[in-house]
Amino acid sequence: LPMYLDKKSETLRIIQQNFGRRPIVWGLTAVGNDYGLGRFMVQRGLGIVLDSIPVDTTSTAYDLKRLMGGPLDIAVTDRLMMETYRFAELLDRPRGQLESTASGIASTMGLPFTQLAYAMEERGDTARVLKYLEQSAKLSSNPAIKAALGQIRKGTP
Repeated sequence: LPMYLDKKSETLRIIQQNFGRRPIVWGLTAVGNDYGLGRFMVQRGLGIVLDSIPVDTTSTAYDLKRLMGGPLDIAVTDRLMMETYRFAELLDRPRGQLESTASGIASTMGLPFTQLAYAMEERGDTARVLKYLEQSAKLSSNPAIKAALGQIRKGTP
């Protein structure tokens, strides 16, 4: 069998053996095939969680932009990003020059902040958009985030 079929079979076996028994989570950088289980997947912080019940997409608790493949659980992601995860000194000072691997990791860590900012923009909560973009700008090298942050600070859309 081709190698990718072996990996797919192994992944499906792990899901089958663990579904409903213990958490199954993919890191944001590992999101890919949802194996037909997309309606059970929700992003919480830096992970895509496979829940044992379908996500209630009518609930306002989720942002449905699906930037990473699953609805974003806003409250849990906020708690994880603002209270649980530790970012070493990355959030305590302006983003400096990081070597390429560390820069990529920092940018990935900033993605949920950007997603939360989008969700709050849609809800008209400018104060929280600003809060999340400030954190994202410290982690991401994306100039569009810094530009959006500058526009929010100036009060322009």
